[in-house]
Amino acid sequence: MQIQLDSTWTIGSQIGNGAFGRVLEASGPQDGCVAKFIPKEPGAERELLFDTRLAGAHNVVPILDSGEHLDDWVIIMPRATRSLRDELISHRGPLDIQDAVKVLEDVSDALEDMLVRDVVHRDIKPENILLLEDKWCLADFGISRYAEASTQANTHKYRLTPAYAAPEQWRLQRATGAADMYALGVVAYELIVGQTPFATHRDLQEAHLHSPVPPSNAPGKLHYLIEYCLAKAPEARPTPADFRKQLKLSLRGAVGEGLSALENANQALARTKLELARKESEAKTAADRRTAMADSAIHIYRRLSKEALDAFSDSAGQGEVNAGENGAWTLVLGDSRLEMSAAVPAGTADLPFEVIACAAVHVRRPRDARGYEGRSHSLWYGDVAVEGQFQWFETAFIQSIVARQPQPSAHPYALMAGPAAAEAIRGGGTSGRDQLARPFTPVDVFDLDEFVQRWAGWLAAAFNGTLHSPSMLPESRPEGSWRQ
Repeated sequence: MQIQLDSTWTIGSQIGNGAFGRVLEASGPQDGCVAKFIPKEPGAERELLFDTRLAGAHNVVPILDSGEHLDDWVIIMPRATRSLRDELISHRGPLDIQDAVKVLEDVSDALEDMLVRDVVHRDIKPENILLLEDKWCLADFGISRYAEASTQANTHKYRLTPAYAAPEQWRLQRATGAADMYALGVVAYELIVGQTPFATHRDLQEAHLHSPVPPSNAPGKLHYLIEYCLAKAPEARPTPADFRKQLKLSLRGAVGEGLSALENANQALARTKLELARKESEAKTAADRRTAMADSAIHIYRRLSKEALDAFSDSAGQGEVNAGENGAWTLVLGDSRLEMSAAVPAGTADLPFEVIACAAVHVRRPRDARGYEGRSHSLWYGDVAVEGQFQWFETAFIQSIVARQPQPSAHPYALMAGPAAAEAIRGGGTSGRDQLARPFTPVDVFDLDEFVQRWAGWLAAAFNGTLHSPSMLPESRPEGSWRQ
């Protein structure tokens, strides 16, 4: 059979079925192609928009020609070598780690370009990831959402593949690029483990909405990255660019250097494993959204706190560790101590950005002759730098000049994200008791080196009696470290 689109194509035998149509062999101006026939039902023509919308996008199967034939829309595409589902079947289990990473890198590159173009796939799964010219590419955009088309009556909003669908899709809410990142997390888990994370659950909807991510044998910190992709709250998931960067960091070996000050002090702390449990709830209102995001923030903080504690323990031989809940622990070294507090949900405050959860880190020693005993820093989880991109940040506060009060015995000091902190940030220290002492600095569980080295040095100084009040306050200029 021949059909006429922009070019003439000879159609051969059927080789498969996509989500919304038949796939057949095709030859014409270019050999080695396939023709997808999509029935003319409401919303189906949307797939044809991709010949312009995703032109030039990385790792997306291109459309070579398109048009109509009788009762079908037709698109012509290069024929892929195989699908990721075929790859998994041929392996009869998980892929080698390097092969899995290659898939995840290629797909995250595609998602990054799609994000720029305001395109959401909404049905990422191994069947829709195809190997084309040594690149794993996304295909089958039949239920994708576009900026222009998302208001049409038939947007396939309620179509989903259960094993890969994000919580918001199960709640029949509008899917964004975060839903694609959730599906990528499911695919990543499947590539490493050999099955999807909730494959053994009888109720997939309940599992995606509320169940924690099952353990995996993912190497390094890759499992942590998969957990972040599978966060119940969309805002807590990484962007494609963040995922690509953290994918490399997650496979990096332990840093051999660092913590020399603690090693010289020959002090120690015991390795403690904090039980990880995530409690998730549906996010239907603004309050529920904050609750779900706080759960994700506290879960991330638990991991961050544990990673920091493990890093300290790698360099010591003696000491006492007292562990608490939600990331809290205290390391006692002689008459000095280092603490990370529990993470707790934050209240609302008149800040230039949104803060979801708060914690603090402290180092303390016996008071010296001038009454100084240590310092504390605030840890806030919020979209401090870029609107809508949430992560943990570190900052600290001091008494402002207008307060006309001496600094407290521990300074700089931590504040919760409440009215006093809001006044300090908005007033710049000219209208209230407090002012910022340090810029907002990201704290990333995938790259804690600078954070750990700095606090390790202060703890060693506290133990050795050389931790003193800062010679200059504020210690560095905080202006410009948060969005206005």
